[in-house]
Amino acid sequence: MNGKYDYKVISIAKAISKLVSSIPEKKMLRVRLFEQLSEMDVETVSELLNYIIRMSEDDNIAFKNVVSSLIDSQFLVSALGNAKMSDIYIKLEEKGYYNVREMLVSYPAKKRKPRESDLRTFPEMAAIPLGTKKSLAKSNRKDVLDKLIHEENPAVIKNILNNPRITEKDVLKMITRRPVKVEIITEVVNSQKWIKRYIIKKAIIRNPYTPTKIALNLLHFMLLQSLKEIASDTQLHYSIRNTAKKIIQKKKNSDEQ
Repeated sequence: MNGKYDYKVISIAKAISKLVSSIPEKKMLRVRLFEQLSEMDVETVSELLNYIIRMSEDDNIAFKNVVSSLIDSQFLVSALGNAKMSDIYIKLEEKGYYNVREMLVSYPAKKRKPRESDLRTFPEMAAIPLGTKKSLAKSNRKDVLDKLIHEENPAVIKNILNNPRITEKDVLKMITRRPVKVEIITEVVNSQKWIKRYIIKKAIIRNPYTPTKIALNLLHFMLLQSLKEIASDTQLHYSIRNTAKKIIQKKKNSDEQ
């Protein structure tokens, strides 16, 4: 594997991997990654992204964590600028790194008719001011929390996710709604407590309303059986199903060697 890549790219990738494992706080990590990426040229960033994704596909857990922290088009644009990011898209195309490009592009969610269970509302909550809802989201009143998990304000959801009374079942209710707001999915993805859980990652991927770039970033954490389920799920975007098939094939080829 390493023989195909420039030593400089491998060294940078390993340094970033160590950085990700040593800084659990995402905002601080993004600041450090921002500093490193802003100094790199288009060629280096393109090769780096490709190397990191290839390593994550080889079940390297350290690089899987790098993918979930680094492969984010909005973050990369803020670190590199729109002009440089456009050049990177072109470079990825020229080099045939289509899987990397796919992970940076967010396609529209596949719209589905809302399920009856997802249309549940609590009219009494509508009159409560946002500030009060944010405070209630920190409370230990489970009857109130059961209603607040249906909220769509990211600030309320963030407080709920940090509440020790909230269970995995509650979080699953939030992220399996159809439709679900991107901001809610994003809050869960940014929650170090909940995104570590395999069942949460899988539920996010399986929701057709999840942005493709988020689903693709989490795909490399999936086990073979889950990948097969995702690859055959016609409710999901083609790019997600196709990438799952590629990972399955790569795993099979690796087992045969």
